[in-house]
Amino acid sequence: MLRDNQSVGWYRSPLPRETMRDLNRRSDWKGLLQAGGHLSLLFLTGSLIWYAAEHWFWWTLTPLLFVYGTIYAFLLNAAHELSHGTVFRTRILNAFFLRLFCFLGWRNHVMYWKSHVEHHKYTLH
Repeated sequence: MLRDNQSVGWYRSPLPRETMRDLNRRSDWKGLLQAGGHLSLLFLTGSLIWYAAEHWFWWTLTPLLFVYGTIYAFLLNAAHELSHGTVFRTRILNAFFLRLFCFLGWRNHVMYWKSHVEHHKYTLH
């Protein structure tokens, strides 16, 4: 555990300010590609599991469920970025997809945002 007089030896990659600005630029188009891609993967793997449950051997479900669960677990990451408002240029799209991803992950978007603000308020390192 770090004491007050100690500091963390973080490595900071040398990156020009202009490059960082370009990398952090919000875009409705790129946001829709990312959110749509994530939701499409959920739909496709979920559909494949449903089909497999009806037509394939039971043991084929294990790897399919693992893939689906892994993709589903990343709903939290989407909600995290959306709660910061760093995905879409348009605020309404950020708000809509935050609510959608929180709903799919069984999270209350208001409580998630409140909890996340507290996390950033008290995070030291």
